[in-house]
Amino acid sequence: MTPANRRLLVLGWGCLGVLLAAADLTALATLIPTMVVDLRVPMPGGLDDVAWVVHAYLIGNILALPITGRLADRLNRRIVYTSCLLVFVVGSVGSALAPTLWTLVAARTVQAVGAGAMVPITMTIATDLLPRARWALAFGVIAAVDTVGWAIGPLYGALFVGTVGWRWLFWINVPLGLLALIGGWSALREHSSIPNRRPIDWLGAVLLTAGLTTLNIGLSRLGGAVASGISFDFGPAAPPWRAALPWLTVGLALLFLFGRTQLTRVAPLIDVRWLARPSVRTASILNVLFGAMLMTAVVNVPLFVNAAMATDQGAPEVVARATALRSGLLLMALTGIMAAGAPVGGILATRLGTRAVVSAGAASALAGFWMMRAWLPATELLVMCGHLALVGIGFGLMLAPLGTVIVDTAAPDERGLASSLVLLLRLSGMSLGLSLLTAWSLDRFRRLSAAEPITSLTAARVQQIITEVLATTFAIAAGLALVALILGLTQPRRTS
Repeated sequence: MTPANRRLLVLGWGCLGVLLAAADLTALATLIPTMVVDLRVPMPGGLDDVAWVVHAYLIGNILALPITGRLADRLNRRIVYTSCLLVFVVGSVGSALAPTLWTLVAARTVQAVGAGAMVPITMTIATDLLPRARWALAFGVIAAVDTVGWAIGPLYGALFVGTVGWRWLFWINVPLGLLALIGGWSALREHSSIPNRRPIDWLGAVLLTAGLTTLNIGLSRLGGAVASGISFDFGPAAPPWRAALPWLTVGLALLFLFGRTQLTRVAPLIDVRWLARPSVRTASILNVLFGAMLMTAVVNVPLFVNAAMATDQGAPEVVARATALRSGLLLMALTGIMAAGAPVGGILATRLGTRAVVSAGAASALAGFWMMRAWLPATELLVMCGHLALVGIGFGLMLAPLGTVIVDTAAPDERGLASSLVLLLRLSGMSLGLSLLTAWSLDRFRRLSAAEPITSLTAARVQQIITEVLATTFAIAAGLALVALILGLTQPRRTS
């Protein structure tokens, strides 16, 4: 086998792991309604609990990213990659067998720890195999595979909803995961890491995970949701802000302490000194904004479709399948184009520079979200697809250059850590963005419906309120895109 073909084979197996991990995130958009019924989650009180199925996956990824990035710098890439795939398979089995919501959340966390390694390790391997000039293109391809997983996830989930049941989404990961494990073990047999024996900052990992988890709990309390099961409320009833304040205070304190410890560690989990470079600092903020905007679309588009079709006539099972299919098709307009645009963004960043590509991407996302704020239940599907396509183009253009800016600052033996930081920032934006939007949406719904007795709310009125709330979240996303555009104009013209 020629060296070029061998490089493609190695990256190909890495990308299969990336695809599996990504698809499992967005597939839940169409699986959650069926899960709620099957696991007997009381509604609407259990809405806050159900959100932790998503939060667990995001936080598990965040926990895994810097640790596996450091392990990838210290150990043989082959061992780290295949071990994490094995953890992903074990977590998938646990998710498929979960008898309750909270056992599912626990299994999803295990699954996410394995999944969180896929992108940073594959990005690290790409920097080993390819010259620096081709990193942006490689990151664009990996990002494209990641977004293909996001793209097929909703349709993938809809397929299981309408046929064999949601648990088979997790069962199918077992043979696919083992296939990727065997293939990766074979392809990576001669692939080792650059020697790096720095210790892993376990204290930093604990502080980061605890801080983000506590902060997410506090943000979810702001919505005033009454959770069932494990509610995280340990006292008498209180106003939402008062119930959230202790959690927010502790979460911010833990994250502050995490930042302080990173400055004194010999081998920090995240080298915050990278943030001394203005370009890296700005790219870090942009990656967080990117995650928040992406989560707004991925979660709220299916919710909008559910609300728009809530008054449709027909058997509930038929309406549920139609809703899942329509949600999946709409998200394909976003994530499919995003996947196609990711390598284009990498190529253009190499030729035109970071500033032009990131700014153009943010402007496209801004235009798309601004149009989406006017969505109504009667809005035509093709019109909605067009708006989402603009957002997808913008996201695709931004993906690769925002990663390259950060990885380009790292020494050769810290590329795994830098690669994981890129994903950690995006996932943090997704997790915190989901918590904030959920809290805001629940509070907004409560305020809009407060003037009317709950028994007098018709299905049409509920539909009107929900679509109004969700459309406003798209306006908020447009505001985030405007901030991203302004910051994008401050990026360097080129990353190296």
